[in-house]
Amino acid sequence: MFVNVELHLAVEHVRAHDVLSVAGHPEKVMYVTVLHNGRRLHTVSGNHLTLSKGRMMTVLRRMPVEGDALGTTAVDQAVPPLSERS
Repeated sequence: MFVNVELHLAVEHVRAHDVLSVAGHPEKVMYVTVLHNGRRLHTVSGNHLTLSKGRMMTVLRRMPVEGDALGTTAVDQAVPPLSERS
């Protein structure tokens, strides 16, 4: 099971399949091109948006819900502290 989560991220952390709001219209990111000082976000509709590093934006990201179909939870997936590793 998945849920859409609204995240406030720097443009460097936007990834494919995130949904942006561009001029009030939702645009799904198809892929991201890394530039020298920023990112170019290419959308499914064929548009692209070029932004500099550090630019903050709000995106919707589809994320799995705790206790998903695999029967795992966030606790099951957590990495133990270094002191408890053998």
